[in-house]
Amino acid sequence: MLTETPAYLVRLEDESAVFLDAASRLSYVQTDDTIAIGPVDALEPGHRLIIVNPAARESIAYRIFAAKKGEETDQANSQMIKLWQLHLENGILRLGLTHGDVLHKIQELGSQRISSIVIGQWARGDVLGPLDIRDIYRIGQVIESDWLIQNWQRVGLALLMVRSGHRLLGRQITRIIQRAAVGDYELAKRDAEFLEQIGVTMGELQDAVTLLAIEAVSRDAKLIPTEQIGKIIPL
Repeated sequence: MLTETPAYLVRLEDESAVFLDAASRLSYVQTDDTIAIGPVDALEPGHRLIIVNPAARESIAYRIFAAKKGEETDQANSQMIKLWQLHLENGILRLGLTHGDVLHKIQELGSQRISSIVIGQWARGDVLGPLDIRDIYRIGQVIESDWLIQNWQRVGLALLMVRSGHRLLGRQITRIIQRAAVGDYELAKRDAEFLEQIGVTMGELQDAVTLLAIEAVSRDAKLIPTEQIGKIIPL
């Protein structure tokens, strides 16, 4: 498993920055407000990155998952994810922990999570699970769950399979989010019906996305820990 990847440092407004995978393609808003898709080295000062709040994205993904589960869900993966969420919820209650307690303890074990809100989202099933699957193992240690300690990799694989299995749905919602980012709320009938089906409003999409102007792009790629890719950092 790769632990580092070549990345460019992109300086953003408000004294912030982000490392972007040098080999990736991403969506961005050009100076004429059109949305383009291209490699990182195509970015220029004045372009704006489309930043989607991770928790909001996962919440929307969960609602897509729930709305489509009768059609597309792999039952084995679904059951594995439900078990992980149940063990987390039961462990919190059994040990009398707050979500803040859990966050602090997994941070001590190396987690990069910064908000206790996500702990409750995982336990309730509002969000399927962490993107860093090692957090599942860390939580297993914190709540003293032998099942999570033994099965964290299987849970991580189930999360990956469900997210990958809904890639086309993800592309559809991403396209709508990108349009919301630039203030385009005129939806095609198909997109409007899709949002109505999953119970997501354009207002929620607008709140889930931020546009950050690019001030400078480093042209020298550096090896960066993969877990740091895509995270907004202060300068």
